[in-house]
Amino acid sequence: QCYAIPVDYGNGIRKDEDCAVKLREFNSFVQKNYREEESDKETKTSASDILNKTINVVVNGENIVLNNKESYVYVDVFDHIDFDLSKPQGEGIVTLINGRSADFLEELKDGDVVEIYWKEKQK
Repeated sequence: QCYAIPVDYGNGIRKDEDCAVKLREFNSFVQKNYREEESDKETKTSASDILNKTINVVVNGENIVLNNKESYVYVDVFDHIDFDLSKPQGEGIVTLINGRSADFLEELKDGDVVEIYWKEKQK
């Protein structure tokens, strides 16, 4: 059963409207707000996922998990391995990603195989 619903338009004017009209307006309002809430959740989740990105790499044969950053570069592996740059043990450092030469600031991706070692001194 449907009854007239008193509506206050905020300017002192009240009007009794058919409940079917108000129900349509209410449903429209609820659907709009639901879509906005879902969109906000997706945005927050996406931002959270980006900041908590985790990748797995293999460094000198050891599995390493890099996490809590938006992206990772070669030098990030130094936080997870024992490699003392202050005590040279060769002519230079060899840096490889997936078997090819790599720069210290080159981006790492999930599954990359990283190698780092001292280049032997020439005799």
